[in-house]
Amino acid sequence: MPDMTYSGWFTARARREPQRAALTFEGRTWTYGELCDEVDRLAQGLRERGVRQADRIAYVGENHAALLMTLIAAGRIGAIMLPVNFRLAEEELAFILADSGAVAVVADPPRAQLLDSVFAAGHEGVAGRVRLVVDQPCAGWEEFTEVVGGSAPIDAPALVRNDDPALLMYTSGTTGSPKGAVLTHANLWWNDESLFGIFHVTAQDTTLAVAPLFHIAGLNVTVGMTWKRGGRVVVMRRFTPAAFLSTIETERVNTLLAVPAMFLATMRAPEFAEADLSSLRVCLCGGAPVPPQVVTTLGERGVTVVPAYGLTECAPCVMVLAPDAAATHPSSVGKVPMYMDVKLMHEGVEQTGPEAEGEIWVRGGNITVGYWNNPVATAAAIDEAGWFRTGDVGRRDAAGFHYVVDRIKDVVITGGENVYPAELEHHLLDHPVVVEVAVIGTADDVWGEAVTAVVVPADGEERVGVDDFRSVLEGKVARFKWPRRIEFVNELPRNAQGKVLKTVLRDRFSEK
Repeated sequence: MPDMTYSGWFTARARREPQRAALTFEGRTWTYGELCDEVDRLAQGLRERGVRQADRIAYVGENHAALLMTLIAAGRIGAIMLPVNFRLAEEELAFILADSGAVAVVADPPRAQLLDSVFAAGHEGVAGRVRLVVDQPCAGWEEFTEVVGGSAPIDAPALVRNDDPALLMYTSGTTGSPKGAVLTHANLWWNDESLFGIFHVTAQDTTLAVAPLFHIAGLNVTVGMTWKRGGRVVVMRRFTPAAFLSTIETERVNTLLAVPAMFLATMRAPEFAEADLSSLRVCLCGGAPVPPQVVTTLGERGVTVVPAYGLTECAPCVMVLAPDAAATHPSSVGKVPMYMDVKLMHEGVEQTGPEAEGEIWVRGGNITVGYWNNPVATAAAIDEAGWFRTGDVGRRDAAGFHYVVDRIKDVVITGGENVYPAELEHHLLDHPVVVEVAVIGTADDVWGEAVTAVVVPADGEERVGVDDFRSVLEGKVARFKWPRRIEFVNELPRNAQGKVLKTVLRDRFSEK
């Protein structure tokens, strides 16, 4: 059995080719050998400060080289990495730190100040006795670089097994308190193995880590896959369209992952028309349906955009459309990858045959072993045979391509008919007025629920009525699915993970 542990395979790669460039962040590049040395020193520094095997180490901050170093160093001592959304409020941070029992925290200065308030408030269960800060000094915190520079390389790494926990990733909690999905080293490994057969990453490739690294997609889609092949990872602290385009050009980026909102903002940026994208081969796009104009516009610049479907609990990839199928199946999320099983279930029965539709259930080496200290939620999500219930409705066509229809809980029932918002949103995005859209059901005396489209309009565009959307729906969507109401908003409400809060929209517009 190969060593699937994150620190194990990374160390093996570093020993094999120590002089290859591994990581670039804000003007500095580390070779594999240099990065491995700093990781080993960080691991020893954490151990000397009392961090032990199976302890949790939280990272709260924007994208940073230190986050990736902490991930690998945690593996060297058998600790569990806990990337935390830096946008969370004090109470939310306190819940995650208490629920996880994190004994160490690494943070950037703005979040260190917020965490000081969390620690001072005396929330039950919040410890964080080891506190490291990146970039600049903060009172009460040790400097990350001083811990690395002042420690010797670790001489006796922990014995870590493939099925030991590597990551603790908290879900967004749109329907309650966040749940901590436990991902093992093997889970992360098998995610990469499924992707290798699709993207054929090489040692000459450079990937751009621009999506938030506290999300599993940002952390474990292109980063590990690139490092395993000996390529280079470029980390951007935060996304802006101008910096995004400049980094692609100057660093000669070949692959990246981003969400649709990033691509849409980039395409509207004044720098986009003249940007040099010649190095960029393929972009993975996930987190929301991929607007057709993203695929078309970037395709005209020689860049292939492929939709991806995944969940935190799946480390994250369930399916990714192969680049050679992007032109013929642009709205698909692809076929079932190697090393994974996918089935569609409806009322306890597997749906087979062409155009089968049902809840997506997945099984494979990348699936979480369960939720942290939450056996009830674990049992509800994973059956005895290891099948994980995603809560998403999917469809499979006759050629084996899959399509994500919608979240089960977001289905609108109007006049006894089911309407899946994602299908409608996909087409409404083709209208020039629409920048973003969320389709919901609102209370209706006649239909039970009225299909309602909540639209963020493009700058300078006039607000239009229901009939104006006929051009993007006629012949594509059955008429009973068409919106009966159009509401305009300046922005869609989102949680700290960036997911649209449709419950907030339903509450707001059902009162009208």
